[in-house]
Amino acid sequence: MTDLSNPPRIERYVPVDHAKVDFAGGFWESWSQTVREVTVPSQHRRLDEERFLEVLNFDQPPWPLARPIQPSGLSMQHFFDSDFGKWIEAASYTLKAHPNPALEAKIDDIVKKLAQGQMADGYLNSWFIRREPDKRWTNLRDLHEMYSMGHLLEGAVAYFEATGKRAFLDVMIKAVDHIDATFGREPGKLRGYDAHEEIELALIKLYRVTKDPKHLKLAQYFVDERGQMPSYYDEEARRRGDDPANYHYQTYAYSRAHMPVREQNRVVGHAVRAMYLFSAMADLAYETSDLTLLGRL
Repeated sequence: MTDLSNPPRIERYVPVDHAKVDFAGGFWESWSQTVREVTVPSQHRRLDEERFLEVLNFDQPPWPLARPIQPSGLSMQHFFDSDFGKWIEAASYTLKAHPNPALEAKIDDIVKKLAQGQMADGYLNSWFIRREPDKRWTNLRDLHEMYSMGHLLEGAVAYFEATGKRAFLDVMIKAVDHIDATFGREPGKLRGYDAHEEIELALIKLYRVTKDPKHLKLAQYFVDERGQMPSYYDEEARRRGDDPANYHYQTYAYSRAHMPVREQNRVVGHAVRAMYLFSAMADLAYETSDLTLLGRL
């Protein structure tokens, strides 16, 4: 019988450090070269062509919509910041083995603009800063603020690990400090969590760099708060003056927020969100030796 007062480390869940992976030779070399020489440059070009990079001009008035508002009331433009994080993360994976000053310059330019636009309290989301600063953190169910910050955070961690540059990492630690000051079970905080999982696994990646226990604690809060009742999303909708029954997807199972994760026994809802959550749960189980959380996977 396992002694839960002194549980074992769950070694099989330790991820491989990307900075120590070598794709030279063998089956993956050509694919790695294609990503480095074709995919990463073409993705940056598309970010420019599709007007994503325009959102980083924080010193200018709100820009015209590059993506229209949909019948749901959302625009894909709400989520543009996440693509900067994804691109920087992918680009960073190529830099350790193949230094590229020109590629780093493109990343540094994005980082500089993000740092300049970041609000004094650490909040970072181009849509809300430039278009609706009074509505930040008012719709976690639909608008993906922490999802976007989570991808930026993953990009910052990967870029630091590949290059040792701290500027982006420091920007995102400041953003995490803001999230930590805003959400939680302590008095005065919001007991919310993003409907699109991502921040959870990003926080654990940050913790593995900083070793700051508050980063791991915040990840655990978001995992354990998900699905608690009464639903935060119902309360949040009422504060906005909306009827919770008008939710576009009709059920919070779409985001695995229909019951606490430790009570769930079926995979339901949005597949990408589910994998982000399950990855975070596996990482959290490893870091905390939580066998009860592991039993849900």
